[in-house]
Amino acid sequence: MINFSTPSAFLEKINQWFNGLIALPILAVSYGYLEIHSGRFNGIVMINLYQEFVLIIPILFAAVVYTRRYRKQVGRIFLDKPLNERVKEYFRFSKSYYLIMFLLGMLTTICIFVFGSTSFAGLYAFQLFILSIHRPTLLSVANKLNLKGDIRSDFLKKNIFTN
Repeated sequence: MINFSTPSAFLEKINQWFNGLIALPILAVSYGYLEIHSGRFNGIVMINLYQEFVLIIPILFAAVVYTRRYRKQVGRIFLDKPLNERVKEYFRFSKSYYLIMFLLGMLTTICIFVFGSTSFAGLYAFQLFILSIHRPTLLSVANKLNLKGDIRSDFLKKNIFTN
């Protein structure tokens, strides 16, 4: 288990996970979109619009369900624990959420290249929108962990963790 000494160490580590897991799908989706849009790439399997919806809707549903589950998990972090323990739990929940969203992004990316449809790029844009709402910043983490008073100000000033 990772032990964070300061809020800045926590923020650096969680942002590495967040930014690292969205970088590869963004690159692949943008390349696929440009190749398909310019007409230089056709998919391996051709599908119609209804078949695209059959693929897009479950991925969209999974993204929404996992986002709601993540929000509930973060909301259940107990306030009576020390701040360092709460931050570790938040990091663990966030890391698993980012991994799941990365896998959904990779599934969307594979669909772009297999089916040669830019509709999946729109789906990935929606996934990025969901992730942007849950982007880790010290203020958002302080709000989600319900920090108050001196603990909140120390956390936002990136001082050493206080209880």
